[in-house]
Amino acid sequence: FRGLRHDPRSGVSPAAVTAWERSNGVGLPNDLVGFLEFTDGLFVKWKAMSLSTEIIVGSIAINGLDEMKQMGDAPTESIDGVPIRCVAFSVERNFKVGDVALVFLLDQSASPLGSEVWFRDLSGGWHFLARDFSSYYRLVLVHLGILGWQAGFTPAGLAVTTQQWMRLYCPERLMLDNSTALRARILEARILEARIGARVGALLSGQRRRDTRPQKSTLPV
Repeated sequence: FRGLRHDPRSGVSPAAVTAWERSNGVGLPNDLVGFLEFTDGLFVKWKAMSLSTEIIVGSIAINGLDEMKQMGDAPTESIDGVPIRCVAFSVERNFKVGDVALVFLLDQSASPLGSEVWFRDLSGGWHFLARDFSSYYRLVLVHLGILGWQAGFTPAGLAVTTQQWMRLYCPERLMLDNSTALRARILEARILEARIGARVGALLSGQRRRDTRPQKSTLPV
């Protein structure tokens, strides 16, 4: 590793999180809130030598709270064949690779059913990455932030340059990401898991609403 750069940041206050949630109409997941209260975003990049020249190989970037803006589009999702509305907020933007977003699934009343992390490639295609922020953050770390690692979760697969750096620095992860059949099964399983989770969340939310309704008294009058 060469040219390691890290920009330390202070955490945000609970009041700032509450203000963001009120402004955007969605509640941030607890794991992301905990991260932001520790550090308001993260930016780390590192370089390696290539033909006597230092080039950027890895970048770990998480937007700060004020940088988490709503994006102009979002993935298309459905539960039991019924389309549901989604809204996406920027987690990382890289003009050479694509965008990572926190995607909220909304019910018919526009109430959030849950959130997931997705990747939007340079062609505008959306691809599921992780069921929650913590899982996504672990993925970033095991890939060492090597530029373009997210493409391992798309049908196109990893670029040749990305594969070369991963072969050098995280070969075991490359074996997993490069298995086309395994990658397809992982993608299918993760999308199914997310849909089931959202469905269960919607059912539980409906049950909670029913449970909070006043009950008729059974006492004699």
